[in-house]
Amino acid sequence: MSNESILNHLISIKNNLPKKQQIVCNYIIENYQELSVLSITELAKRIGVGQTTVMRFMKKAGYDSYNDFKKQFHYFTIESTKPTWWHLEKSLTHAGVKDGTLNQTWNEILTLLDQSMSQQLIDNFDKAVDLIIKSSTVNLLGLRTSKAATYYFEYMLSEFYPNVRQLSYDSDFIYDRILHLDKNNVLVIIALSPYTTLTLDIADYCHKQDIPIILITDHLSCSISSYATYILPIKSSDVQYSIVPVITLIEALVIEIGQRTSKHSIKQLNKLNKLLTDKNITT
Repeated sequence: MSNESILNHLISIKNNLPKKQQIVCNYIIENYQELSVLSITELAKRIGVGQTTVMRFMKKAGYDSYNDFKKQFHYFTIESTKPTWWHLEKSLTHAGVKDGTLNQTWNEILTLLDQSMSQQLIDNFDKAVDLIIKSSTVNLLGLRTSKAATYYFEYMLSEFYPNVRQLSYDSDFIYDRILHLDKNNVLVIIALSPYTTLTLDIADYCHKQDIPIILITDHLSCSISSYATYILPIKSSDVQYSIVPVITLIEALVIEIGQRTSKHSIKQLNKLNKLLTDKNITT
């Protein structure tokens, strides 16, 4: 089993585990790069559970020993992430930055972009684009902290791609809008922490209806992950609040979709440009 397959396996089983084992599973999904330096005693202490709970989780995951489990992640390392939104306060109260706020912010974003370029993101990117292109409609959902990025995705993609539907405008009517979706549609969820219960409920419903889901998230352990067909993970910062990684990913998706449908896309953009110019909206 590949390292990525193990991670996906943990995501798929975690919702069916007892509560304490779910805590163990979520911690490992987000911090598995620590396993190589932690004994089972140290791991249990960090999580706040007993060693017996850790061992029971290992058995559920299909491993006879903690050492066998650790070996699976030996060559697979990603920096752990924490919820994005909660770092906004830290951004605003951080004082005494040696190189100034501009340099600090700029350098942190460059680091985030580098860290976001994971193997899982690379492997799932083309698959996600394939799914979007073959779907009859692309349905976008992002609530609270994720809403702005979802609106941006809609704006960029709908300029040349007609089959885009925004589900984030009025959440009271969201079930009315997804009622007619089927496996020929795709739901793209942007879920930046903290996640809303409504987003989870919609993902659960669509998953049960066999509607494919592409999840863009900053936290692999979020409950929505178990419902996703493809996960596109990006990094959040421990230092400052930023949506630059998700915006960068959105722009990459839009460009790739545009390139693959260039015959129609370029024609549509030229048509739009002419219309806006003729109506004196743009020069």
